[in-house]
Amino acid sequence: MSDDRARALDWAEQCRTTRQHVVERLGSGESTLSEVIAEAPTDDLVGRIKVLTIVEALPGSGKVASRRALESIGVAETTPIAEADHAALLGTFVRGPVDGDVP
Repeated sequence: MSDDRARALDWAEQCRTTRQHVVERLGSGESTLSEVIAEAPTDDLVGRIKVLTIVEALPGSGKVASRRALESIGVAETTPIAEADHAALLGTFVRGPVDGDVP
């Protein structure tokens, strides 16, 4: 196996592992959408995760409702989270006070 191929396989594995970790953190409530969005600009692997994957991982988010909500705010499902309209995502998918806000 060539060095390039080995590096590519390692990178792909890192991407899968990072995506799985982010989805698990969101699903368990360990992380919030705003925390993941804040990670996206500094962590290239997090920033490349598709918006639909992130949104579907949120507790209480179903597949159909997630797709409809993304369509209603004009964000393509395949948009990487780092390139998405963060304000629109937070306005649509965050209920209650945003992190750090006191009710």
